[in-house]
Amino acid sequence: MDNPNKTLPISERLVLLVKNPGKIFVFWHWNKAKTENFLNKNFKKEITLKFYYAQERSFACQKILNWDKFKEYMDIPQKGKDYYATIHAETLSGEDIQLMESNTITVPGIESKEVKDTYASGFFKKESL
Repeated sequence: MDNPNKTLPISERLVLLVKNPGKIFVFWHWNKAKTENFLNKNFKKEITLKFYYAQERSFACQKILNWDKFKEYMDIPQKGKDYYATIHAETLSGEDIQLMESNTITVPGIESKEVKDTYASGFFKKESL
């Protein structure tokens, strides 16, 4: 990626959402050029989804997935941390290329009853009147 701070076009995204205190939902969408690179076998069919601790900018975990899966539920490595992710592909010659970087998320540190009882992140829970 030439400029990691550059806003990507809507046609290309890697997004993290806190599903609940134990899971992160990840989804991605390729632009036409990257899709063609996979279809034309310029990249290997598997991608590596790498998670990092945002504040420390240190490696947390990774998972290897098919490039066209487009979504995955990941276990949270450690509660109470901020995370971001990157997707990497490998060329046929073995070169590792970072294709996308995600948003940063904050995972709750303490599992409160309010967050535990919600379907999605407590952030999205509507307060009842």
